[in-house]
Amino acid sequence: MKPMMKRRTFTSLLSLAGAWAGNAYSAPPGQPLSVGIVPQQSPGELARLWTPVLRYLEEKSGIPLQFETAKDITTFHKRTLAGEYDIVYTNPLTYAMVLHPRLGYEAFARERERSLVGLLVVRKDSRYKTLQDLSGSQLAFPAEAAMAASIIPRALLDKQGVVYTPHYVGSHDSVYLSVEKGLYAGGGGIARVMAMQPASVKDQLRVLWSSPAYPPHPFAAHPKVSAAVVRSLQTALIAMNQESTGLAVLKPLDLNGFMATRDADYESLRSLGYKVSEF
Repeated sequence: MKPMMKRRTFTSLLSLAGAWAGNAYSAPPGQPLSVGIVPQQSPGELARLWTPVLRYLEEKSGIPLQFETAKDITTFHKRTLAGEYDIVYTNPLTYAMVLHPRLGYEAFARERERSLVGLLVVRKDSRYKTLQDLSGSQLAFPAEAAMAASIIPRALLDKQGVVYTPHYVGSHDSVYLSVEKGLYAGGGGIARVMAMQPASVKDQLRVLWSSPAYPPHPFAAHPKVSAAVVRSLQTALIAMNQESTGLAVLKPLDLNGFMATRDADYESLRSLGYKVSEF
């Protein structure tokens, strides 16, 4: 299966003028750090959910931040590979297999008390009871390189001899909505984004399969970002679950807060044998 590359179509600027004075930030004065958030949802919805988080981090760290994403996951990965984001929040396999070894990105924070779990979902009223029942069907996935929502479930289907046609629909939200509407027999996603779906979608879906637990999406910094800045952002992220204002902005994202992490925490993914073919 060959990936399709599309153009990035969305960026939105956040900055608090003058708030970063006194922090060790190596970019030119007034230049914000670009924070690339993997588009598990539409760009507009992602901006609505993540803007309060970045504003909180700006206030706590004193570092101006620029929200960036793309219209689909494939485009986001392409832009990430080009080194266009100072900070990325991305899927752990892409980080472990591509961004760290090839570009030197370093993981520094991840969600606390939760693992990444992939799903294959079908409509609740469908006839599909086993993975083999999906043979001959059309299945939706967010992107070819989405780890738990695409790479791992597709590998499982292939291993079990299930013949299917994949369709890459750009985001996790689009997978769930298209399956709910009956456009595809089933689709791949992750548990956290499934929990965020409106009841009108979520209540019509049934989980046919779920993956083992994996380390969750990391925040990772490009090597051009100074260690002092990374420490400031890490401290601000960890503080979120200790303050009511931090918890309030995390709630719409169904995030449990963040903890410190490092590259070694993602080493186990490198032994799984999966390849990120999109790169």
